[in-house]
Amino acid sequence: MESYQTSWASKSASIWDYGKWLRVDHWICWTLFLSYSDSSPIYSRNWCSRIPSSCDGCRCALYSKREQGESIWPDRVPGSNGRRCWASYWRMVAHYIHWSYLLLIPTATIITVPFLIKLLKKEERIRGHIDMAGIILMSAGIVFFMLFTTSYRFSFLIISILAFFIFVKHIRKAQDPFVDPELGKNVFFVIGTLYGGLIFGTAAGFVSMVPYMMKDVHHLSTAAIGSGIIFPGTMSVIIFGYIGGLLVDRKGSLYVLTIGSALLSSGFLIAAFFIDAAPWIMTIIVIFVFGGLSFTKTVISTVVSSSLKEKEAGAGMSLLNFTSFLSEGTGIAIIGGLLSIGFLDHRLLPIDVDHSTYLYSNMLILFAGTIVICWLVILNVYKRSRRHR
Repeated sequence: MESYQTSWASKSASIWDYGKWLRVDHWICWTLFLSYSDSSPIYSRNWCSRIPSSCDGCRCALYSKREQGESIWPDRVPGSNGRRCWASYWRMVAHYIHWSYLLLIPTATIITVPFLIKLLKKEERIRGHIDMAGIILMSAGIVFFMLFTTSYRFSFLIISILAFFIFVKHIRKAQDPFVDPELGKNVFFVIGTLYGGLIFGTAAGFVSMVPYMMKDVHHLSTAAIGSGIIFPGTMSVIIFGYIGGLLVDRKGSLYVLTIGSALLSSGFLIAAFFIDAAPWIMTIIVIFVFGGLSFTKTVISTVVSSSLKEKEAGAGMSLLNFTSFLSEGTGIAIIGGLLSIGFLDHRLLPIDVDHSTYLYSNMLILFAGTIVICWLVILNVYKRSRRHR
C-alpha cells in the first residue's frame, strides 16, 4: 500500500500543495483513532502510510533536482531502520496497553507540519485529475500477481498480464497518466529501477524467511528470534547507512555497490552452508545482510537519479520509491509461496545437514545468485550511462 501512497502523494500534490495534504493526513489519522471500530486498523494502515509518502514529496519539493539523489540516503536509511524496529515496538504496545493506541503514535509527526509549511515554497497548481483508471488497472495487475505467487494458479497470472498490458496501453493515451510513459523510454532508468527492486525484494524475502528458518531449524521462540536474531541487524542499518554515504562520496557508487552486493551474496552463501550452526552465526549474517542492503539502497538511488534528465527527476524518483516499496512486498509474497509449495525442498548442496534445512539452504543459494546477477547488470548499466552523458 505504501507504494501506491507514494505515487498518489506526488500526483495529488499537483492539485493541492504538500502542506495541505500533510494537514489532511494527520486529521484523518486522528479521526481513525477516535472512531475506534473494528475496521479502524485496516483503514488506518492504508491511510497512515500516506504520511511518509507525503514527506517523500516534501523532500522532492525542498531539494533541487540535482540534490534529490544525494538527499535520499540520509532519509531512506533511518526510515528503513525505523520501519524494521517498529515491528518489535508495536507488539509491546499492543500487548501491554491496547492496539488502538498504535494509531496515536504516527500523529506525533504533526509537530513537524508547521516547520515544513514554512520551508515549502508556494507552487503554482497544475490543472489535472487523478488517473483512477490507471490506478485500478495497476492494482489489479499487482493483486492478481500476488495471488499467483501464493496459489500458483496460472489463471491469476494471465489476468495479471492482461491488466498490465491494458495499463501500458492506457497510460500512453491518458492526459495525466498515473505513471509517466516517457520514463519507459529511458533504458538505463528502467533497468536500474527493476534490478534494484529485485535486490530489495530478495533482501526483504530473506528477512521474512528468517523467523521460519530459525524456528524450524533451531526451534527458537518468537522473542528469541526478534530480540536476538533480527533486532541487532536493524540497529546496524544506522551505522552502515552512514558509512555507505561517506564511501559514495569518497570512493564512488560502483565501489559501494560492489561492497553491498558482496555483503549480501556472501551472507546468503555462508548461511546456506552453515545453516545448522549456532544461532549467533545467523545474527552476524543478518547484520551484514542489512549492511549490504543499506549500501545498495544508497547506490541505487544515485544510479537511477544519474540516468534522469532535469525534467524527469521528480517523476523518476517517485517511481523509484514506488518500485522500492512494491518490490519488498512482492519479494515477501514470492518467498512465502516458494516456502509453502516445497519446490526446493530437496538436497542440492554437498553438506551433511538435517532434512529440515534443505528448503532454506536452497533458497539462500537462490538469493545469492539473484544478487550477483543484479550486481552485474546494474554495474554494466551504470558504466554505459556514464558514457552517454
